[in-house]
Amino acid sequence: MTEIRITRYLCYILCSTIVSALKCATGNGPNAGLKVIPDTWINDGFCDCPFDSLDEAKTEACSGAAIGGWPGIEETTDRSLTFQCPQQKDKNLPISRLNDGICDCCDGADEMESESCEDICDEVLAAERSARAKAEEQYKIGKERRNNELEDFRNLVKQTLVEIETAEKGLEGKNQEMDEIKAEIQKEKITYADRRRSETLNVVDAIANTSDLSSVSGLLAPLDIRELSLLIQLTCQIAGEMETSSGEKTCAPLRLAGVDLGILWSDEDFNGSTVQVIEENDLLIDLVDENSKGEKIWSREQLSTRSSRRRLDDYHEHEQFEDDYHYHDRDEIETETYHDKRKKVDENDFYDTIILDENKENLKLIVEGSIFSKSRVKFLNHADDVIRKIQDNIKRNENVAENNKTDESDTNNEGEGGNTADNTVRKSIMRDLQQRKSSIKRGFQFALSAHILVGSRIVDRADHEVQSDLINLAASTIMYSRVRTEHVWHMLSTLLPEIGSIDTAEDESCGSLLATICPAKAIERNGSQYPPPAFLEAGENACSRAVNEANAPGCNMQSEIPSSVPEGYYGYNQPREREQDDPLYSVFRSLENMVSEKTSELETRQKDLQSEISSIENNVKELEDKVGGRGQDDGSGEFFVLKDTCHSVTAGKYDYEVCVNGKATQKDKGAKSGTSLGKWQGMNVEKETGKRVMKWENGQKCWNGPSRSATVYVTCGAETKLLSAEEPDTCTYVLEMESYIACDWKFYKKSIAVA
Repeated sequence: MTEIRITRYLCYILCSTIVSALKCATGNGPNAGLKVIPDTWINDGFCDCPFDSLDEAKTEACSGAAIGGWPGIEETTDRSLTFQCPQQKDKNLPISRLNDGICDCCDGADEMESESCEDICDEVLAAERSARAKAEEQYKIGKERRNNELEDFRNLVKQTLVEIETAEKGLEGKNQEMDEIKAEIQKEKITYADRRRSETLNVVDAIANTSDLSSVSGLLAPLDIRELSLLIQLTCQIAGEMETSSGEKTCAPLRLAGVDLGILWSDEDFNGSTVQVIEENDLLIDLVDENSKGEKIWSREQLSTRSSRRRLDDYHEHEQFEDDYHYHDRDEIETETYHDKRKKVDENDFYDTIILDENKENLKLIVEGSIFSKSRVKFLNHADDVIRKIQDNIKRNENVAENNKTDESDTNNEGEGGNTADNTVRKSIMRDLQQRKSSIKRGFQFALSAHILVGSRIVDRADHEVQSDLINLAASTIMYSRVRTEHVWHMLSTLLPEIGSIDTAEDESCGSLLATICPAKAIERNGSQYPPPAFLEAGENACSRAVNEANAPGCNMQSEIPSSVPEGYYGYNQPREREQDDPLYSVFRSLENMVSEKTSELETRQKDLQSEISSIENNVKELEDKVGGRGQDDGSGEFFVLKDTCHSVTAGKYDYEVCVNGKATQKDKGAKSGTSLGKWQGMNVEKETGKRVMKWENGQKCWNGPSRSATVYVTCGAETKLLSAEEPDTCTYVLEMESYIACDWKFYKKSIAVA
């Protein structure tokens, strides 16, 4: 039908002297009828043939009718009616361009009513043949180069896949070896945990029961449940005073002792419920293993975060306090002293209360109200008084210094507080006092923690089980706390009044604990002398110093500001860890130095093997990246050919550069740096045109506009080069590129073969 209409239309235009009447369609489709149009109706400005517009070829009366622009008139195929230039087969003109006064065909066939079009077909066709020949030559060169490079890529893919397969086979063997090493490590961890527990029990037996092999043996077996509980609690208190970590609140030595003995506790609290004992054998094994490497951990949380956690030994005393203090008014300082609080709780509660108390404050006061803590409480009260005086003096001196700025006559008025140099010294004294106060309070916290943890081992259990349990915990806690033999004697003297000369009456005089418990003496327990010789000797040596310490530094100053804070100030001696000459050192040495050498060797092998596995995995990844994955036929070969290449073009006053797999940039001519047009997003092929399209996005944001982006359309060429660049929309850049990667059959069929 279309061909019939074209023939009729062209016949009317080109052969109007022969045709006397025009027939046009009365509807759409092959079954549409025809009607005759009188000559007088042709080109009269009225559209009589809206379905094909044949009667108004020289006017615009039927404009838009045949493409569905008129109501009731559907779009027809007539929209595609074209006129083909007789000598140019690839040139098809819309009907509207016939006889429009413009010579479109080289021979002027489209302008039959005009004689102004010259026949220039020889020149035009020659140029077209030359351009086509050049395009075909470019295509031929590009196609050959494309095929060669893609063949090289396919060969590379094959070779790379072989390398990947070889590497993965090696990786499979390494992973199997790794599984075997992990199994060996776990087995050795279990073996080490069992050996350590066995050795722990041997050490416990050596110190707990009477033996002629050691001067410290027989320490624990004679003690009952109450005494063992208090010994653990006091050991933790001393450990807290020696601990340098200001943030630690739980008794770490007791927790670590529990790990060695297979006991894990949940976090202690004060809500009136006993802490839970956790049954997790695998966790215990891992904790024992980590602690053998120098760690000090006792929970799953610490195990999982050990790489970032600050270990207990990593803290230093200077971290506890700031160099500059903020001084408060007198009414801001706590006025109720430890002595005042302690009076509210019966001291006997310290010995009688083993199970948890529901009141946190009562628990604290029980700990702080013990005979062992008496000299410490005195020191705290005294330190508070001295610190208040120092604060008052510093504030007064600062006021004097401020006044002296406006009144030079007052420069000699130092007052009681002294000058600026005096303030520096007194700040140092206050810092020392604060440090010792913190140590004492941390000791109270550790003791409170032990009170709660030990209580959980006593509830609802038979006495013989509890006694055995506490003996084991006491021995291991003494080991991990690193307390001295003398410290143990101090503790025994306060929890066994028959050993020390304890006066339980209120005594507000200044003096150390030694002044309360000396002289040292032995008693009989279970048919043997108690305490064991090493502890009794340590007590006698300590008491020999008691006379000198009866008048401890600061005792006669009545809260005056001291010139320094020496050891033993106001009766408090900060405890120090045991050294090699201490009798307890040799008892615990084998356990403290115990490590799993085989585990260390296996873990070294595991680390080396993991390094090898990582190296192979990285190599496989590099090989895959090298060929764009596993070499699927998805255009990765074309991308591989252009990957990491950069191309530039100058357009207007700018230089444009695009880097495949990199970034796109716009620069002023000759500039070294410029504006980012985006980062590489990828390359795809348009299905309709076969063009390769590259995209860069998320470039530098335009002022009051979008982020810059660049799109490159690639067509066939013998070389890869940018041809043009423009900005059709704000901050959106479009560039044209030629490259041999686009010289494929699809391009030839659409762009060359049709010509």
